[in-house]
Amino acid sequence: MSKKRVHEIAKEQGMSPKVALARMQAAGMKVGAAASSVDVDEALRALGNGGAQATDAVEPAPRTRTGRDGAAGGVSDRARRNDRNEES
Repeated sequence: MSKKRVHEIAKEQGMSPKVALARMQAAGMKVGAAASSVDVDEALRALGNGGAQATDAVEPAPRTRTGRDGAAGGVSDRARRNDRNEES
């Protein structure tokens, strides 16, 4: 029962850590980040390289770009305030 980090296993398997993480989570593993340590045998089964618990490929949802305040398009409160001040 050896343990490795998700990103190390992903690199060895030739996939991105995001995809490996998504596949492990879809297989029911409690993994929170690519730096999480997991049991190698369980991870390989979840990735479909070890047998029984293989899952279909799961791509992570695309991330949207947002500003610090969560506004879409990266527009911050500060930029909005500046725009309002210029209009006055």
